[in-house]
Amino acid sequence: MKHREEILQAIPAASPDEAFFFHTYSEWLDKYTELGNPVCELKYLAGPRQELFASLGIDEASILLWFEEIRKLNQYGRAGLHYLVALAGLGLEEGLRVRPELDLLAGAVADALEERLQLNGQLTALPEAFARYIDWERMASDWLVTGKLIVFHFEEMEWVVFREETGKREKGSGGADWKPDDPDTERLGGT
Repeated sequence: MKHREEILQAIPAASPDEAFFFHTYSEWLDKYTELGNPVCELKYLAGPRQELFASLGIDEASILLWFEEIRKLNQYGRAGLHYLVALAGLGLEEGLRVRPELDLLAGAVADALEERLQLNGQLTALPEAFARYIDWERMASDWLVTGKLIVFHFEEMEWVVFREETGKREKGSGGADWKPDDPDTERLGGT
């Protein structure tokens, strides 16, 4: 994506008439410095990552992270970061750090559950004749109720966070002890 496709705006709190548009970090920094580093409200006016920008609360302190790391994330990375920061309540830097550990799949919850169990080899021991009788919808519903799955919507897709094994950090793994939101919450972020 070319940076000119994104249009961001900074609105100085003390002098909104000095608002300016920018597309790159260097444009931001030049104008921000010229104005004396004012407290600004940042807005993402146009481009493909408007929902992410808003959900992360990007401000003067995090705009460099936006340009250097966040806007380069693929769709899974963006969804994971959105979940960790906007829904699970982690800080932006911690969310970026633990994002690779998040066990996340896109799609309908039952399909994602079946895919996850196939990917980690849990279905290989089950004969095909029996595997086709698994009621994935019911199993997914049970896992939602028990908190093993969390479902949220982001960028017009349904995303499933798996909390069973790889979706949570263990004590002593560095940083804060992290685990997603309240296990009683079944659906987050949109429906």
